[in-house]
Amino acid sequence: MKSSKVVDWSKLPVILTSRHMEDIVGLSRVGTLNLMKRKDFPSIRIGRRIVVPRDALLRWLEQASHDS
Repeated sequence: MKSSKVVDWSKLPVILTSRHMEDIVGLSRVGTLNLMKRKDFPSIRIGRRIVVPRDALLRWLEQASHDS
């Protein structure tokens, strides 16, 4: 597993691509895409692209940390 490269959440774009997500979660490309395709994950499909709203990701992470 790679380590996260994110230092300041407020400097991230409002809409995150799979490459942003790789840096945020520290997973491989395949692992990141698998995460983004999960039913419980807050991703949005725009055409063939899958993107993640930054604020929805933060809420999802907060909820996931309380569930575990």
